[in-house]
Amino acid sequence: MWSKAQRIGVVLTPKTIVLCQCSPSKRLLQIEKTKVDIEPSFENIEAVSDALQDLVGKFPKSIKRADNHVHIALPDPMYRQTDFTLDQLPRSKSERDALVAWRHADALNIETTNLTVGYQIFKRDKSKTSVLAQSLGSKLTISVGDLFTKVGLAPTQISSTSAYENPNTESAQFWSYDSWWCFQRNPQSACFASWSDGTDDAQIASRIHRVLVADEAAPSTLRFHSNRAKLRELLGVKLDPLSISVQGSAQGTFEALCKQVAIA
Repeated sequence: MWSKAQRIGVVLTPKTIVLCQCSPSKRLLQIEKTKVDIEPSFENIEAVSDALQDLVGKFPKSIKRADNHVHIALPDPMYRQTDFTLDQLPRSKSERDALVAWRHADALNIETTNLTVGYQIFKRDKSKTSVLAQSLGSKLTISVGDLFTKVGLAPTQISSTSAYENPNTESAQFWSYDSWWCFQRNPQSACFASWSDGTDDAQIASRIHRVLVADEAAPSTLRFHSNRAKLRELLGVKLDPLSISVQGSAQGTFEALCKQVAIA
């Protein structure tokens, strides 16, 4: 018997909530968006509860099915990311989770307590495993989960926006959104992300340039997903001596991203 569970995607930013509903076959059924105004820290996340309730009310009741897959994307600057390799990966999930959490916290010089750690394994061979880990404060994770559960959308997965982008290429990537930007050297590396407030194009270009100059295995291409024309021009000038070309098109919409989140 075919499952009737639907795929629900949510993109939550300090300025916007986008909610979409996809069929079990990943066909987009409905998408809605509303403006909000909360602190980048999301400390006052409860302030969006009424707006979220109104948004959910625009969808059919099937969006609240208990077996639906509900994926939520949060801004990258809210997360701490690390990348590392492991000589051995425990077979037990609990031991594997504990090891990754410890390595992640050790790299950041922080305690593992009060952290929700997620990770991706990109490649594995006989000698090592490549891991990309990210963490969010447990208190905030619970707050986000409670917010959506109260409106009938119990989260299946909560992750950073870049984790859902899935560029499927070894090129470096740059994304900018309504209130933050994100740079990733390759799919296996941690992201450099920051809120946009007070950061001009020259500062961002210099930061990306410093990262790639220090990279012994720098990619030949930077894929640029943004409408920031001046920044793209600056990066082209700075990266040309490194034989790195800047390619890409205009920034995608939050609506397109929301579907990616839903079907991930």
